[in-house]
Amino acid sequence: MNQAEQIAWTRDALERMYDIAFLQRSIGLLPGGAPIADARELQSALQRLIRQLKPTSDVPSGSLAWRIYNTLEYRYIRALTQVEAAAEMNISLRQLRREQDRGIAAVAMLLFAVPAPRNGAAAPPGRDSLSAGGCEFLRLDDLLRAVLSLIDPLLGQQNIDVCVTLPAPAPVVWSNRIVIRQLLIMLISLTIHDVQNSRLQISGRQQDDHISLVFTCAGTAAPLQPGDRSTLERLAREAGGEVSAAPGAAGYELLMPVRGRQQVLMIDDSPDAIELARRYLSGTPFDLVAVTRAEDALKQAEVLQPSCILLDVMMPGRDGWEILALLKSHGETIHIPVVVCSVLQNPDLARALGAAQILPRPHSAAQLLDALQTVIAQRLQRQAVRSA
Repeated sequence: MNQAEQIAWTRDALERMYDIAFLQRSIGLLPGGAPIADARELQSALQRLIRQLKPTSDVPSGSLAWRIYNTLEYRYIRALTQVEAAAEMNISLRQLRREQDRGIAAVAMLLFAVPAPRNGAAAPPGRDSLSAGGCEFLRLDDLLRAVLSLIDPLLGQQNIDVCVTLPAPAPVVWSNRIVIRQLLIMLISLTIHDVQNSRLQISGRQQDDHISLVFTCAGTAAPLQPGDRSTLERLAREAGGEVSAAPGAAGYELLMPVRGRQQVLMIDDSPDAIELARRYLSGTPFDLVAVTRAEDALKQAEVLQPSCILLDVMMPGRDGWEILALLKSHGETIHIPVVVCSVLQNPDLARALGAAQILPRPHSAAQLLDALQTVIAQRLQRQAVRSA
């Protein structure tokens, strides 16, 4: 399920929380790793998650956190209609619906953020697992920013502020976006479990070719349940990292391998094309190295051993086809993926000569990044197969 589907599923389950037959049927729509065995367990889980959102007594009664909790309490625990709940809370029907939507989203986040395998068994790898591909270069600061934005309602309800400290430049990891996002959500959710009026500290530290992310929050000492532990380990493994207890503190540490910046060798005699590609790759994990003379191409590829080569066909002297044939016949460069980038489109010839992909001109920055990530992912997968 995507996020919208999770919220819709949660809304239906809350609306019919006392309809046991409906809840039993709804369980079949949950992902295979959901920790719900039967309708009664689902009903109890929904009630527990609502009460988990209850603010502490020191939170002002008119705050957003209390309005959201009271809306869920009146609507789904006491089973009042929207009109009755709005009258009890002395708010408009429109405002009640707004707080209800926020509350449903918060319950959905709690319910789906930490899916545990049933009976402690590992869930089968799905299309979002690393074994199924879907990896890309991801900046950790972007990932954390997106996750913290998603769970901001929960942080606000528990009055938790956040401090993130990462090394500069921002570390880049090679992982599956969906898997690592769920892993980060689960780590943060467990770290702030049952904590109010505190600070979530996320500290990153570079360790050679790894990044250590430590999640701590004052007063946190919630022991891991067996289901949580197995889920954390599975998600970390699929994301390409490891999870353990935070050293010397109550919390968690995530260790992820980081990728250095990837060098892309561009073989093109057009300064305008080179400058455009350089702009497109600015702020990405790719560094562009340009060669404008065909006779320098093979030597530079041997020396640099780039992650990928962008090759123009229309070159003076030796054209791109000849250069491609040389690259793919030389032992030091045959393994380097080549993206043929030209206004001339002859995909059959390009692939016959060994090109990994064809990128027609003109193209967008997104198309260029997609081509680079695709061919590098394919190369890494081939390397993993050979080393297995």
